[in-house]
Amino acid sequence: MSEQSHSTKPYLLVWIALAVLTGIEIWAAIAFDGTAKWATLVALAVAKAGAVGWWFMHLKSEYGWLKFVAILPIIAAAYAALLMAEVVAR
Repeated sequence: MSEQSHSTKPYLLVWIALAVLTGIEIWAAIAFDGTAKWATLVALAVAKAGAVGWWFMHLKSEYGWLKFVAILPIIAAAYAALLMAEVVAR
């Protein structure tokens, strides 16, 4: 069997980015109130989930259809949030 060498640098950088985003989430939870707080927390959570999927689940090296299948729940959640916001606005 052939050994594949993987650099740990990208994973370390993503881990640091996730830690920084977590710090920003903690700050946002304290600093903001109401809609701004929840919008910021959801946006940061989506960014963190995307980073985990892209790097740690290796979506960056997958074919287009699998990337679409992975992104489909995000599209569905955004549509659901839009519908809920429309109902609340009535």
